[in-house]
Amino acid sequence: MVINTVMRRKDSQVDLQKCVVEKAIEISQAEFSALCNGLLEDKDYISKYKDLMRVDNNRITHCLLVLGSDTEDGVLINSEGYNYARYSAYIPNIRQSVTLEQFPALESFNKRMIDVTNSIMNQAIASCEESGDPEYRVDINKYNRVGEPAVYPALIDDMLKDLGNVDETILYSDSIDLMLNSKAIDIPFDYSDEDFTDIEILCARHVLWLYGGEGEKMDLSGKAFLNVDFSGKDLNGADFENCKFYHCTFDNASLVNCNLQNALFSNCSLYNVTAEEAELQNARFFSCNLAKAFFTHSNFKEAVLKSCQTTSSSFMNCCIENIALEETDLPNDEMFNSELDWIKNDIPDFEPNM
Repeated sequence: MVINTVMRRKDSQVDLQKCVVEKAIEISQAEFSALCNGLLEDKDYISKYKDLMRVDNNRITHCLLVLGSDTEDGVLINSEGYNYARYSAYIPNIRQSVTLEQFPALESFNKRMIDVTNSIMNQAIASCEESGDPEYRVDINKYNRVGEPAVYPALIDDMLKDLGNVDETILYSDSIDLMLNSKAIDIPFDYSDEDFTDIEILCARHVLWLYGGEGEKMDLSGKAFLNVDFSGKDLNGADFENCKFYHCTFDNASLVNCNLQNALFSNCSLYNVTAEEAELQNARFFSCNLAKAFFTHSNFKEAVLKSCQTTSSSFMNCCIENIALEETDLPNDEMFNSELDWIKNDIPDFEPNM
């Protein structure tokens, strides 16, 4: 926010003076700039209304308010019978007050829109903190009440974006889908980009474990990550069940045979990742880059992919039973719509338990 005002030095108190705007006028922006740079110069528009400006017996100042055509600010003037601004005050953002006084109905409308926007955002954040899911759908119709100003989805959508707490919104005729960003989500992250050294050590120990050394399998189940870079890491067989990844990078990493059940990926990049035989049941991908990702024979049962890029990716022989896709296209690979068929395809002479 930028405010044009006058800062006074070492005032002991705020000295207020009651002023009444007798007349509000608008002049060109060039004239307004000339006024601000020459308050002691005579102006025709001040001369025209100088009889309106005075201090009455109750010490109330009656003023002329001058607005520039291209600014929200104004200058309050009491000329005391002269043709120049003998007394003046620069008033930031006064145009909105003038508009609301001219159209009182806007005040209740504005208040209603602000109240609804704040209510939606508070509910979205509370829902995310409870579920760990940054996606939230709001039904706008429930906010339309008899006797109150109508709520307009497009305006609410813009106002939600103005709050700076969402990465993405999808506007429908009577509802809005929100994707909260990390600023809005009050989650105590276990690892962030500041923990670079710790992540490197964990990855190194995991590689030792993979190749029969004295390392340790990576088990970070249930952890939350922000801005962590796993690019190029060998994470095969790691346990990331119930993890939450926000703005993390897995480009060119290997996630073969990883446990990623119920994992959440929000605004993550998995470009050219190799994730064969991965367990991705109930995993959620929101606004992720999955281009050139290799998911051969992974289990995506009841997973969610929304607003994801899948250019040149491979889902060959994956299980996609009850997968939810929004603004995301899967390649034309051979896939299984039944987990049972997917399992049978992997195990010779499979016989289900009866």
